[in-house]
Amino acid sequence: MRNDWRHAQWLVLAALVLLPSFVDGSYWSYLGIIVFIYAIVAIGLNILAGFAGQFSLGHAALMAMGAYTTAWLTKPLANTPFFAATGGHIWLGIVIGTLVAAAFGGLLALPALRVRGPYLAMVTIAFGWVVFKVLQEWTAVTGGDLGLASIPKMQIGPWKLQTNQFYYVALFFLVVALVLQFRIVNSPLGLRIRAMKHNEIGVGSVGIDVYRLKVLVFVISAAFAGFGGTLFAHQQNYVSPDNFQFFSSVFFLLAVLFGGAGTLFGPVLGALVLTLLPELLHDFDKFRLVVYGGIILVTLYVLPNGVMGLFRNNEQPAPEALSPSSGEIGASPATEVSLVSADGGCSLQLDRVSRAFGGLQALREVSFTVEAGSVHALIGPNGAGKTTLINVITGFYRADSGYILIDGRPVALRSLHEAALNGIARTFQTIKLFGDMTVAARQSR
Repeated sequence: MRNDWRHAQWLVLAALVLLPSFVDGSYWSYLGIIVFIYAIVAIGLNILAGFAGQFSLGHAALMAMGAYTTAWLTKPLANTPFFAATGGHIWLGIVIGTLVAAAFGGLLALPALRVRGPYLAMVTIAFGWVVFKVLQEWTAVTGGDLGLASIPKMQIGPWKLQTNQFYYVALFFLVVALVLQFRIVNSPLGLRIRAMKHNEIGVGSVGIDVYRLKVLVFVISAAFAGFGGTLFAHQQNYVSPDNFQFFSSVFFLLAVLFGGAGTLFGPVLGALVLTLLPELLHDFDKFRLVVYGGIILVTLYVLPNGVMGLFRNNEQPAPEALSPSSGEIGASPATEVSLVSADGGCSLQLDRVSRAFGGLQALREVSFTVEAGSVHALIGPNGAGKTTLINVITGFYRADSGYILIDGRPVALRSLHEAALNGIARTFQTIKLFGDMTVAARQSR
């Protein structure tokens, strides 16, 4: 079954390569370019929303960052003889536009990812609205509603690419985006990302800095959006605020959900259908959007996991991607942790630890010592503060006062992952599993 799926992928790619040869004019090639660009942006959003579980409705604004940045850079440089002869200004604009979008994604993530669910969506909507209004009102730089025209065409060396030629460049970048998505998702980083989607607390408890991981995923996703924006600017040769309205962000999220969030090819299928379907419904005239919306609603109702959700088993990462040999969930690339042998262990000491919730004093100057290699039990009635004490020791709560010492060394446990990196592991009263992820183990030698 997996081999059949791979053969189908190659057939689709071959069909896309041959498409311009079987159609007259450049109209369908132009639509293909738009589909490829939108699919690249949707792939970035899929990494953020489909695999990491962090929904955003501001990706059109991040796409605008890339588009406007490359427009600002390439227009004045196009008249320079060196750049006109080499096309270097185009690629410089694409690189810088992608980096600018990634930087804005990081800046957005810092405050936005302190909230979750609908609140995160609201923050990203506000970001998109602010960017849209800036593009409208800052006429001296953005051109306002009139936008920026005469953006240079895509150029390789001295050759400026026409639509049928740009088609293959956009297709190439789409394939690169798919490969990058596959590599990210099946890497140790991708393992953490997928685990975070299912259980942030569980991921933090094994030594992963969840907040930093969220910011990193947002930056990666924003880079995809910005890159798509740069390609869009050089294809259209014109950008305006109307190209990056709130509806565009909804379009990208809908493409991910329709195609299949958390699947590798779902964003491509979603972008393809949602771009071409309105073109095929022109005969319905006034009822076009009604029919369009109805088809999408029915599909999402019948297929809650998206169209590609039907083929999810064929897209599952190989077991090696989840095995300790390729990087455990608890591994941290930035921190070296010295594991404590089972024979020795560490001593744990609490020195006058207190914790209050408003007027409720849950812990008051708790002190005790657990010697290395010993087993202790914490017993008390409901409301005595047992769970609160465990949460303080493991970094889920911060102590209001007092000290926690490991082998006589004071440690600052400000989060679950810091406690785990200091050798403090825990389980939970409510089991913390990682959704439909598999468990792969190997025998240590």
